[in-house]
This record gives sequence, structure tokens and C-alpha cells, in this order.
Amino acid sequence: MPCHVTLFNPLGEPTYEFGALYRDVVSFSPHGRFLCLAGFGNLGGDMNFYELSENKRRQIGTASSHAAIGWGWSPDSRYFMTSTLTPRMNVDNGFKIFKYNGEGPVYEFKQDNVYDVLWIPRPVSDYPDRPRSPSNRSDPSSKSDNEKKVEEKKPASTPYRPPGSTGALAEMLRREKEGPKGKVVSAAPAPTQSAPAPARRTIPGLPPQSDNTKQSKGNKNQQNKPQQQTQQKQKQGNEGKKTAAAAAVAPPPPIPPASNAVTDLAAAADLDKKKKALNKKIKQIEELKTKQANGETLNAEQLN
Repeated sequence: MPCHVTLFNPLGEPTYEFGALYRDVVSFSPHGRFLCLAGFGNLGGDMNFYELSENKRRQIGTASSHAAIGWGWSPDSRYFMTSTLTPRMNVDNGFKIFKYNGEGPVYEFKQDNVYDVLWIPRPVSDYPDRPRSPSNRSDPSSKSDNEKKVEEKKPASTPYRPPGSTGALAEMLRREKEGPKGKVVSAAPAPTQSAPAPARRTIPGLPPQSDNTKQSKGNKNQQNKPQQQTQQKQKQGNEGKKTAAAAAVAPPPPIPPASNAVTDLAAAADLDKKKKALNKKIKQIEELKTKQANGETLNAEQLN
């Protein structure tokens, strides 16, 4: 996943966002004026060069150094070196030197089995902090090839969009994935301190005022709360006694007499039961008669 690079000031406040890039190296020049964001090692070797002045923060060039492992700025902050070393890479060993804006390589050296490449250390104070060299804007031929690449960007090809789609969802997802590119972040304002509370006025000859008066009022309210609760409970108990007494004095509701329809239904149910019992006995007698006609012997209880 691409990483998000953000520049902070000494107070820890974000001031500039470089956007989402596949980079794993952040290298400042010795004077702190130029910055290189690069993807070395397992990445493709792409480099982005920026100028970080007090007034401007912008990208001034790009370059690429395939299979680069080592890197470093020259003591005068005008050149950037990349190297391919052994034993990480056993082929194409050597080093390349680029300008501070990514132009180049202006010098390239190749040799078998290169183990390390370093600049000769020199004090930074021996070299002035030179800004970016100006170019003749009116003459296009005076510009470097790398500057032309940065300034003359090719128009991006428009992606396919189905009919009726506004592309709002795709734009939102793209912004979440890539993040802002080259965005200046304004520092958050410092929190304002609230004015101190005014001093309390004291009267000569009297003790100083305190919060005891407020606390005494609160204590009185807290002391009155239990009394109010007991009064409410007594009122509720008196109301309950009144309702219970009224219920005891009131006569019970009269029991309605049974209707004739209910008695008729009970009599009809008794007749049905008697009919079913008689039919059952008749059926048993007929079964015994058929058994006796077939020659079966019946006991005394069945004959009676």
C-alpha cells in the first residue's frame, strides 16, 4: 500500500502533505533545503525531489535509479548519489549521481563487487546554502529535460464511465485511497487561555466570604427532601385508606339469575347422554345374541 508523507513544524503541527506514494526513503539535504522521497530496495527506484523553502514547498523534479540500495547527499546539497551494492545485488554494481532537482544522471560508474559508496565528509558550513538555480522562463531551450517533464504533464486519460453515472462514488474512493497531493496544511490556532476569575471582595472587620453559603443552601434542600418524601407517602397512604373504605361500604354487585336458555341446554345434554347409554346396551345385547346363535357358550353374567 502507498504511504502518506506529511511534513510537520517544530511544534508538531502538520504544514504540508506530499500525498500517497510508494516510497520507503526520506532524505533531507545537509542544508535542509531539498528533500528526496525515494523507493529503494524492493521498490522500483523512483525518486521525487522537492524544494522546501520558507515561502514555497513544491516538487522540482523526478528521477529513477533501478535496483538502488545506497544513497546520500553531497556536502554542498547540490547532488544526490544512488548506489547498487554487493551482496544485495551481484550485477550492475556501481553508483549514479543526480542533480538536486533529479536531472541526470550526470555521472555514472560501474564496477563488479561494489560494497559501499560514500561521500567524503566535509563540514556543511564550508558551503553556502544556495537556492534553486533560476531558469530562463522565456527560452524553452534553457530548461532542463527533467523540468520539462514536470511542467509539461500529459493529460490523464479519462476512465470509462457508464451512461448515467456522475463518477462521484469513484472520485470519493480515489480520494480515500490516494489522499491529498501537495496540499498545504494550515496550523491549528493555539488554544486561548480563559481569563482568571475576579478576586472576591472582602469587607474589613468581617470574615471572608466562602462557598459555605451556597453549600448551606444545598444542605437545606437535601435536608428538606426526606420530609417532602414522607409527606408524599402519607398522602398516598391516606388516599389508599379512603379508597379501601369506600370499597368496603359499597354493596357487592347482584348476581344475575340464570337464564332459561342455560337450563334448556343442560337438560338436552342429559338426554343425549342417556340415549347414548341405552344404544350402547342394546348393541351389547345384540352381540351376545349373535354369539349364542353361533354356538358360543355364555357365562351367567352375560345371560342375566
